[in-house]
Amino acid sequence: MDKFNEIINNWKVPRSQSKAQAWDQLQKRIDLSDSSEDTKVISFWRRLAVPVAAAASIALLLWFVLMPQGEMVKHITFAGDHSQVELPDGSIVTLNANSTIEYDKASWSEERKLELTGEAFFDVRKGSDFRVQTKNGSVSVLGTSFNVFNRSNQLEVACYTGKVKVECATGSESLTPGKCSISDAERIDVVGFDADQKDWRTGHYSYDGASVQRVLNEVAIQYNLDIKFNEDIDRQFYGSFRVSDDNSQEILSIICKAMSLDYVFVDGQTVVVKEK
Repeated sequence: MDKFNEIINNWKVPRSQSKAQAWDQLQKRIDLSDSSEDTKVISFWRRLAVPVAAAASIALLLWFVLMPQGEMVKHITFAGDHSQVELPDGSIVTLNANSTIEYDKASWSEERKLELTGEAFFDVRKGSDFRVQTKNGSVSVLGTSFNVFNRSNQLEVACYTGKVKVECATGSESLTPGKCSISDAERIDVVGFDADQKDWRTGHYSYDGASVQRVLNEVAIQYNLDIKFNEDIDRQFYGSFRVSDDNSQEILSIICKAMSLDYVFVDGQTVVVKEK
């Protein structure tokens, strides 16, 4: 029995093997025969206890070997790309450029939870609690549609239908349609927005006092550009523009003209933005 316990305690399931291969390997290593030269007479109950204990240990080990493992699913979009993903419950996620979602498909029916990096629009089927986890906070709903922007240290959540709860380090807010929470490392605010207005899903971007860094970073992601600018530039952009396949210079002209800035293409992908 001591030998058996030693095998069980020291045995690990090789990740490179299948469950059947792992079980065959374990069977070959188990030797319950008495290897002692001086065999002693033991009682019936003690003889019975050895195989019973062995069977219990094997059953416990099999549970760990054969139990369902997590099945992580990841969807990624790169610069300039958008993608629509259907989740196991029929909910739809539309990913903006340079964004990622990841979830456990095996446990989805028990816990609807995913991790988001970047930006995505969610159209959630009614059901159990649905949670979006980001590095800057979490969003939970039952059945609704909402947008989550999570880049750098900013978390913005806009509720389109239903009700959305936002929780982050600086506080929590419950949002109804037409309300948007904006949070960073210092504060969380709630503002109104037009839920019927076109948004990034149709290539439309509208800003009401966003920093030049925020706006130009979005342009860089949508056009796969490397935009370099002076970090000391403290300007805010009020306006809108529409992203299309071949109008990057037109967009840069609109933004820079509105904020009295200049830009120059160093090469086909690198842009330098500077003060006039």
